[in-house]
Amino acid sequence: MSYVIGVDTGGTFTDTVVVDEDGARVTGKAETTPEDPTDGIVDSLSDAARSLDADLSTMLDATDVFFHGTTLTTNTVLERTGGD
Repeated sequence: MSYVIGVDTGGTFTDTVVVDEDGARVTGKAETTPEDPTDGIVDSLSDAARSLDADLSTMLDATDVFFHGTTLTTNTVLERTGGD
């Protein structure tokens, strides 16, 4: 089995979608961790892996394509919450 994974790091949650070669999808979700966004990414990926009854490393080993996007910068500009 091979996977395509997409991760979106948002202001509140980090969401993951995993699609297998047959088009079946599972999702993962975790709180975004602004102090280190990679923690939220790993947590969201781990949540998706659990839905596949796999561990994270097994799922990632079978991944052919990994996409990552973020709305953190857009949210900061729109909400005017960045540094002075």
